[in-house]
Amino acid sequence: VDGQRFDASIVTVPLGVLQQGGIELVGLSATFRAAVSAVRFHSASKVVVAIAPGEWARCVTSPIPPMVLSGSADAFAKQIWTRRTASGVVLLTGFLAGPRDSAVAEVLSCDEAAERLVAQFSQLLGLKSSPAYLDALKKVSWGATDPWAAGAYSSPTVGACGAWRALQDTGSEVLLYAGEAVSERGSTVDSALDSGRRAAAELCASLKAARA
Repeated sequence: VDGQRFDASIVTVPLGVLQQGGIELVGLSATFRAAVSAVRFHSASKVVVAIAPGEWARCVTSPIPPMVLSGSADAFAKQIWTRRTASGVVLLTGFLAGPRDSAVAEVLSCDEAAERLVAQFSQLLGLKSSPAYLDALKKVSWGATDPWAAGAYSSPTVGACGAWRALQDTGSEVLLYAGEAVSERGSTVDSALDSGRRAAAELCASLKAARA
């Protein structure tokens, strides 16, 4: 890397970079390469809405989970995350993954996307009135134009059930792979961190055994 040689390495570039051949990895198993090709990797869009503490208290009168899921195919955002900041402002984050849902966010203005997100959230929780928001932002096609991202997250793929297990085994003891696609849960930052810890532990054990 950059003219330097290393005895071992953990590769953490997104799966999309490997799929597009952004870097060349030598000595990996055919099973690992097949798994890289099999799993779908998409761009994504996010809509974030900020709600003042008083407005939140007025509309939301009971505890809610940190993530609200919708199983409806017509839902604007399949996942809505809630987080309270240190100042008490509540952030609603709508996650729109995959080409179809992401395209919906692209054609809407920021305010239109924010209004749809708040309306869906209110409907899912059965709120009597929708909270007004302070501010909103929209990020579309997240990662799609970045050659070192090539997308945002992997997704469950027909015909690739359990591919995450194959991605854990590169066939090499000194060249390992880590990322959200390598975890059974997948598609989250926590999954990426967990896979990095796993790969680091495996690599440390392998190097320790080699030097014993």
